[in-house]
Amino acid sequence: MPSHPNPEDDEEQLRKNEEFETIHATDDDVTWDQDPESYLTIMPYPRKGKIMVRAYSPQHEQRYLIDGDHPRQIYYKIIKMGLITKLEHAAYLGKELQKAYVALKHGLHFNQDDELDFDKKVEP
Repeated sequence: MPSHPNPEDDEEQLRKNEEFETIHATDDDVTWDQDPESYLTIMPYPRKGKIMVRAYSPQHEQRYLIDGDHPRQIYYKIIKMGLITKLEHAAYLGKELQKAYVALKHGLHFNQDDELDFDKKVEP
């Protein structure tokens, strides 16, 4: 396997892409409705080496604390528990869990809903 992408492969892929109808996604496509089952807060805990998710009822009642070493463990558990009923909530959860995982592994500051700042490290 070559270590650098072959420019000819890029050209072939671009030609194949021309066969598709191109649809541009924008912020106008972004909507959010509260999941009727729960809302979740996500936080990496470096001292434990875990990601923790707090699940609340829509009425803000504490329900569960779910932790795991990897995003997939957590989102599968949350799905099995029936805490997510909306596709956009599932997509959001996956994105935020992966972001928390990257922050955990690289010692970065994490704030749910914000972009990761790769220059902002947490104190060890």
